[in-house]
Amino acid sequence: MTIFDKVIRFINKGHGFENIMKNVKLIAAEKGRCWAEFKVTEEHLNYMNGLHGGYSATIVDKYTSAALHTIIDDDFMDVTVNLNMSYLKGAKLGDTVLIDSRSLKVGQNLAFLEAYLKNKQTNEYLKGAKLGDTVLIDSRSLKVGQNLAFLEAYLKNKQTNELLVYGSQLLFLVPPKERKS
Repeated sequence: MTIFDKVIRFINKGHGFENIMKNVKLIAAEKGRCWAEFKVTEEHLNYMNGLHGGYSATIVDKYTSAALHTIIDDDFMDVTVNLNMSYLKGAKLGDTVLIDSRSLKVGQNLAFLEAYLKNKQTNEYLKGAKLGDTVLIDSRSLKVGQNLAFLEAYLKNKQTNELLVYGSQLLFLVPPKERKS
């Protein structure tokens, strides 16, 4: 089996929430690396009509794992422990986005992975629980300034109070008078 076929098999194992990535197409794969692309459609947009950061994060999560699966055995599973995103520039409706994902270091229990998203037309970087469980979301603004907000959120299993996800975010606040229509 080729590395490309191995990655396709890994991607096709996805189900449920991962179905939102049905339009992402694998372009190439080699040991420790893979490339994919997708066209930004209406379903990928945020309320400001740009590529939604959550969609970008989901793609980074899946395709860094795909790069990892070019190296590890098929029977291994991976779970994201930490995912950091930096959004440098947005993408808009109709843009084609390229994904370049890599395995930087793979140890016995941890793998360090990275991915870059680029606008295909401009070549600019975008960077940009178990089924049935009830999840509590505790989110807070740590500090909000004139242009920046520091935020964090905890997702806990309501039944066990077990921490499921911790996330932090730094937001740049765009005043209404500076927004482009």
